Amino acid sequence: MAPKVLLTMMLPPDSQKLIESAKDIELVYWDKPGAIPREKFLELAKGVDGILCMSFDKIDSELLDAAGPNLKVVSTMSVGYDHVDLSELRKRLISLGHTPGVLTDAVADITVLLVLAAARRIREGFRAVEKGEWIWSTTWMLGVQLTNKTIGIVGLGRIGSATALRLKPFTGNNGKIIYFGRVEKPIASSLGATKVEFDTLIRESDVICICCALNEETKEMFNYEVFKKMKSNVRVEELSVKMIFVELCQKGCLVV
Repeated sequence: MAPKVLLTMMLPPDSQKLIESAKDIELVYWDKPGAIPREKFLELAKGVDGILCMSFDKIDSELLDAAGPNLKVVSTMSVGYDHVDLSELRKRLISLGHTPGVLTDAVADITVLLVLAAARRIREGFRAVEKGEWIWSTTWMLGVQLTNKTIGIVGLGRIGSATALRLKPFTGNNGKIIYFGRVEKPIASSLGATKVEFDTLIRESDVICICCALNEETKEMFNYEVFKKMKSNVRVEELSVKMIFVELCQKGCLVV
């Protein structure tokens, strides 16, 4: 009997065609637009041997109980896996697959895009054009040059190092890249990046790129007290999708 695999969302056309052509599995999938409803997820998971899910599909004890003892592997079409209860998977001897590295270049590219957009006030410019408010003055929409600025990177892993590589040319002869992480990174020397303490990075950086993984250790790393230590005109780009600065909102601060 062929193993039964649940796909929680239709894949891009070529990938969908490939998985549907596999003759050694029984494929069941949610073919409606958007995320699979929780009730349907629990229903379709019954008796499956494998689950291919998305980053917004919660894999917890309830889902694993619904799937039953046949479930051997869960694979998520994402780099992160904070939506998966790892302790439950270990307890049940279920393997986990994910896609590290596949989005490194894309995320680093977008990080640079966001840094430049913030520095050059691109969003404000677009809004002004849309509203017909393009009124010239010598200082109107005056942005910030990255030349000779300090760029701080929190987490010099795959994405952090790819981001540093892209931003380095913008810093000019007297700019610098500093980073904070648990350990020294061998790649840092080739990037011209210097490891510093977290407090130093927060106080000295003109641009801060948060490239670390979201976990119990990092989820509250950037609180109100940390933001108070930053330069008044610092640009902060946060790449850990679910790292929400709740305390800042509660204190009336706006993060854009």
